[in-house]
Amino acid sequence: MERKRDLKILKVSLLLTFYFSFSFTLSAQEWHLEKMTEVPYQISACAIDQEGKMYLGSTDGNIYRYDSAGIEEQIFSNVNLSAVTLIEPWNRLKLFSFFRENQIIQILNRFVTKPTEYFIQDLGVEFSSLATPGIDNSFWVHSSNFNELRKYNGSQLVFSTPLSDIHIPEPVHLLAYQNLIILLDAKTGFYFFDQFGNLAYSLPIQDAKYFQIYKEKIYLYADHHIMIFDPYFIDKIEKIEAPDEPFTAVLRSDNRFIFLKETAFSFYKLKN
Repeated sequence: MERKRDLKILKVSLLLTFYFSFSFTLSAQEWHLEKMTEVPYQISACAIDQEGKMYLGSTDGNIYRYDSAGIEEQIFSNVNLSAVTLIEPWNRLKLFSFFRENQIIQILNRFVTKPTEYFIQDLGVEFSSLATPGIDNSFWVHSSNFNELRKYNGSQLVFSTPLSDIHIPEPVHLLAYQNLIILLDAKTGFYFFDQFGNLAYSLPIQDAKYFQIYKEKIYLYADHHIMIFDPYFIDKIEKIEAPDEPFTAVLRSDNRFIFLKETAFSFYKLKN
């Protein structure tokens, strides 16, 4: 059952968030490495679907799918000639991908050989830093040159919302979730927008490059910790110290964590 909270109330009440918010770190736990896999490419994007299958995008434009055991099972080769910026496999019938360098959205339909493509410039946007699918067969685009959030139905613009009061220097991930549009900036943190692109609240977290929603909680890797919190109740952040290695991102899958590096991924379990 979806837990949609009234964002109008949040917008007011969370003005006090940073005076009362707190985090806690779990201790007396030990990491157990199950498996480490090196890959012959540089990872530029990651995601995991509802069945626990992992998708990794490469800097040369390919997308690789792995089963829940970390075994490669499919390659979407020559999808694009630039680095994969974002992958969203939540709809397993339509794999969404965005390529910032070439400014292209591609949607791979499992029943169609040729992907559906949208060129950002054809949408009336000079440059987009991020794009992601909506929850109603739409997609969202963050326009960097106009500093706007734009919603599209195919190539038709539904509406655009200016972000004139928000400085987003390094946007790295964008996700539509229930009645939220969540944008992560590597330098300034999270911005939570309502379904019309209006800012509801924000959360300053630095150096995160990606986040995942797993069982209604946001998971991310930053400052050598896994951070976990409810996107509707950001006043309580759980922190777990990560294994002592330089990772770039983390994915949660059932009772395991998948830590990523530039050319490898590792399966870990957390034991008490």
